[in-house]
Amino acid sequence: MLETINLVLDNREKSEEILNALYSDYSEKVKNDMKLKDTDIYFSYVLFNGLLFELWGRNTTHELEHCRFDMLSNLTIH
Repeated sequence: MLETINLVLDNREKSEEILNALYSDYSEKVKNDMKLKDTDIYFSYVLFNGLLFELWGRNTTHELEHCRFDMLSNLTIH
């Protein structure tokens, strides 16, 4: 993910800062179970220099407890 952000920004330090902000916000939402309304999707974003960086994930549901987990699914940049 870091390399993808850096391809767009060509600034490693800023790319790390954005990824850290995205992941920190995402982790907080998972910890507090703050999903998008009526879904099992977690979403965080950072707006920088006219670009929108988004991190998406979901909580998988399965009848076996060891098969249930939270996972990152997408990094999008607009």
